[in-house]
Amino acid sequence: MSAGGKINYGDTYMSEDIKIKSNCRQCKKEFDTNDPREFYCSKQCKEEALAELDNGSDECLSCQ
Repeated sequence: MSAGGKINYGDTYMSEDIKIKSNCRQCKKEFDTNDPREFYCSKQCKEEALAELDNGSDECLSCQ
């Protein structure tokens, strides 16, 4: 969690105010984030990606 304006990512600490440019894995739109583990620009894109994974399966992958 946040402590003193820094976020702990394992052995790496990043300032909360540093923004990283990333591309959404769903819509390919560029977005700014301070979390290098964020792959989607919005909750909607994340839900669409999960729905696509679930589409070809008889199990609900997003429910696990």
